[in-house]
Amino acid sequence: IGSIDEIVADLQERRAQHGISYIEILEEYTEQFAPVVARLAGT
Repeated sequence: IGSIDEIVADLQERRAQHGISYIEILEEYTEQFAPVVARLAGT
């Protein structure tokens, strides 16, 4: 929960600290989460 920037930062921090590089998103939230995926993918 948070802005796109906050979610991206949180996921990047989790990856750096804990090696978590895979998350699951419920199908009903895929469209809302797409900007986060795009940012993480560098597009």
